[in-house]
Amino acid sequence: MSRQESVRSTLHLPAIRPIYGSSDCKTYTNNLDTGVRFHPHSALKAGRTVHAGDFVYSFERICSESTASPGAWVFQPVLRDTGGKVIGFSAPNDSTFIIQLSTPFPPMLGLLASPYCSVVPREVIDAIGKDFRKQPIGTGPFVFRFWEERNALVMHKNPGYFERDASGIPLPYLDAIQVSFINDKQSAFFEFLKGKLDFFSGLDASYKDDLLNGRGELRPKYRGKFNLETSPYLNTEYLGILIDNGSSLMRDSPLRNLKIRQAINMGFDKGKMVRFLRNGMAIPGTSGFVPPGMPGFMQQPVRGYGYDPERAKQLLAEAGYPDGKGLPESTLSTTSSYLDLCEYMQGE
Repeated sequence: MSRQESVRSTLHLPAIRPIYGSSDCKTYTNNLDTGVRFHPHSALKAGRTVHAGDFVYSFERICSESTASPGAWVFQPVLRDTGGKVIGFSAPNDSTFIIQLSTPFPPMLGLLASPYCSVVPREVIDAIGKDFRKQPIGTGPFVFRFWEERNALVMHKNPGYFERDASGIPLPYLDAIQVSFINDKQSAFFEFLKGKLDFFSGLDASYKDDLLNGRGELRPKYRGKFNLETSPYLNTEYLGILIDNGSSLMRDSPLRNLKIRQAINMGFDKGKMVRFLRNGMAIPGTSGFVPPGMPGFMQQPVRGYGYDPERAKQLLAEAGYPDGKGLPESTLSTTSSYLDLCEYMQGE
């Protein structure tokens, strides 16, 4: 389990029942579940429930310059006064929380489920201040127990957690979770193979070929030892090309020519690259910029650039560089994680 998942399990976003949007799509009225309780803490009253005012406090805290939260961008569309102060959060009663936006912003409801928007109790923040990072209090299924940085994070079952499964059994099922921090991916994978880790996320170059074949399937020696689960990852990986007219680096660069950029895009086989360099664990970006798994993904109507070397040659000729003759070199900068991909493209 990753650190982000562990913190989310601790803090959590208390359950929001039906959300009603206004006709102008700028006001959202949220009806909160009653009876959701914060984890026990000496600064809180026993059984302290979450109320709408906690949402107002938590979200205004994220927006505050003094907090300097990296998640402040989430609430950029929220209504503000002429001085720039956020005024779009309100709680007319303990179970109703209202968000007002300055302009319609469809992703807002989805962003409320991000870890940035975890609801925290003001009493604990006031009592321990910056030490809250070492003693997080929330409403999630697991209660923070201890954290030894760069080594392990331990959380115990929250006996007062509000959710149940479809059969009415209280969640979570596990009594405790330990999250291990191992910087080296290959070492972490070996620990997983030895049975010391129950869950392992991600695919690293150090072990991907040993683990998977070119179709993204487990190799025979690992079948039956553990379960492999794959799903769309909401991420688009791409190479950016600087075309700033004001940059001295780009003033005479052929990359400012659209046809050159299109020729590069059509000049390498993304399907082959994914198959051999990522063991099939990716989807070629030939249907626009939105990745599969997101509602906006449209495979058929949106057609991007596929592998078409003949068309690439034609574009080069139209740009004044037939067969690439006279085309100056372009410098491609990358990191070690993407070096193999970039070398493949260079070779193509």
